Formats: sequence, C-alpha cells, structure tokens
Amino acid sequence: MPWLRFWKGWIESFKQSMIVWTPAVALCALVAFNTAYADVPRVFILGGIIIACAAAIVAVALLVIVANFTFRTRDLFSVVMYGTASAPLGALGIISTTILAGAVVFFWSDWVLLLLASFMLVLLARIVRPMIIQIHADLVEPGSGPVT
Repeated sequence: MPWLRFWKGWIESFKQSMIVWTPAVALCALVAFNTAYADVPRVFILGGIIIACAAAIVAVALLVIVANFTFRTRDLFSVVMYGTASAPLGALGIISTTILAGAVVFFWSDWVLLLLASFMLVLLARIVRPMIIQIHADLVEPGSGPVT
C-alpha cells in the first residue's frame, strides 16, 4: 500500500529532515529579520541574502537526498556538496524554484502556492534528477535498487 510506505518513509526520515531543516530555517529567519530591522550598510544585507540563498540550496538538496537515499547523517553534507558540484544546474534550478515560489506568494497569496505545491514538487523532482542519478551512480553500491 502506497500510504503505508509513505508513513514508514516519513517516520524514518523525520530525524534527519529536522537536523537538516531546522538550522536552515533559523539561518534564513535570522537573515530576514536582519534585512528588515538592522541598521547596517547594504553590503552586509546583500551578503546575508547570498548566505541565505546558499543555505536554501543546501537545505533543499539535503532534503532531496534524505528523501531518496539512506546515508548516515554525518555523511549528508559531503554527499550534498558532491551532488551540487556534479550537477550545478540543479542548484540553479533550486534557486529558480525558490524565486518562483516567492513571486507566487508576493504577487498572489500563500494559498495559491499551496494549490501549486504538487506542481512545484514535480518541477523540483525534474530539476534535481541529474543530481540523484549522479549520486546513485557514484556513491551507492551496485545492485542496491533502481533510481526512482
């Protein structure tokens, strides 16, 4: 049953997902707060935005890896660096998808983004597919199963 497989995978990946997602959300929230309320030169704000974009790329790529593979938590960051370096268009696609999601929220509503969430996930899956194939080919044992 697909529903039972989904919940089994969700429970197994919950700890790693929280380890990945919590620092990324905290960093992006800190950058957003500093951008809104800090009285600093624009260069520092631009640097913070660049750091937040890098954190978003790493967090989304890590979540894709957690959803598709079972690596140890301490190996995840090296795997994501390898994955984004071997498929740099995937990182650019993650940035583009994030900008698209922000534009949907800015111009319409967060409810519209919620309605488009499945399409955005299909788009994200198509964007990061070369990264997943490269990681599977280079870092996963042969015969451990097909790439989905």
